[in-house]
Amino acid sequence: MRRHAAAVLGAALFTFATAHAAEPASLQTSTPPRRIVSLAPSVTEFLFALGAGERVVGVTRYCRYPAAARDLPKVGGLYDPNWEALLGLEPDLVALLPAHAAQRERLEKLGIPTVVVDHRRLADIAAAARKLGEVCGQVERGKELASRLEARLADVRARTRGLARPRVLVSIGRSFGSSPLGEVYAAGPDTLYDQVLHTVGARNAVQAAAGPYPVVGMEGLAGMDLDAVVDLASHLAQAGRSTEELAADWASVPGLGPGSGVPVHVFTDQYAAVPGPRFVWFVEDLARRLHPEAFPDAAPASEPGRRPQDADHDAAP
Repeated sequence: MRRHAAAVLGAALFTFATAHAAEPASLQTSTPPRRIVSLAPSVTEFLFALGAGERVVGVTRYCRYPAAARDLPKVGGLYDPNWEALLGLEPDLVALLPAHAAQRERLEKLGIPTVVVDHRRLADIAAAARKLGEVCGQVERGKELASRLEARLADVRARTRGLARPRVLVSIGRSFGSSPLGEVYAAGPDTLYDQVLHTVGARNAVQAAAGPYPVVGMEGLAGMDLDAVVDLASHLAQAGRSTEELAADWASVPGLGPGSGVPVHVFTDQYAAVPGPRFVWFVEDLARRLHPEAFPDAAPASEPGRRPQDADHDAAP
């Protein structure tokens, strides 16, 4: 079970914590691609949001949104693409992440064009919309999507500017341990989630010396002076655990139980862990939870983080 948890966590970290890769020369192309393979859930979401979904012919087994992506041929996972399946789809473009350096090199040797989408920083998400719009021949749609994302992030910054900044721990995954909570994989400084915290008017409780994604045990959690916890737990929810059960796990930490005054905000929606076009929903939802006074005009969702249009890819921000 511990190995399984590590694999799930690795998939989550794959997008955020990899070395930068140079732009491949094969990006330059005179005609928009007609057969696209996506090697990341975030990229798949972008392609559909940009109106290029009908040209996507293959995705990873982690690509679950939009619904149409689930029925597409699978080309393996993030770390282990199935080369026979991928090449059998005869793509004229493979969209991947900086972490796919080895895969990109192999594809280029085979003469298959690639595009690298880097969105490890919050500002990169809008840039990814513009870039993929250009590559796919959807320039104006890419610009429009990017502008909407930037405007919504700017609105969050404006609403939370000058407010008290709570100290927040962001858990991006857990390992199984002797306690109900186990060990926590936290988002440290200068990571995507650290930037989210600054955007929503909060401070990261993890110190810089701990590194980008430290493993924090029970003793370390108990020693943190926390105002709130953010628990990204979509993989645990998929295993059948409820939001209430996941939040209750944190009561095993001294000072975080009932009556502690430290709220635990559990996010079970996949978009909270996928830096695609819907990631702005997570930013807005978190800002509302930490600073409800800044969003008096915001109607509460029937379920935290859930949007009524979640099943429709055309409803991307």
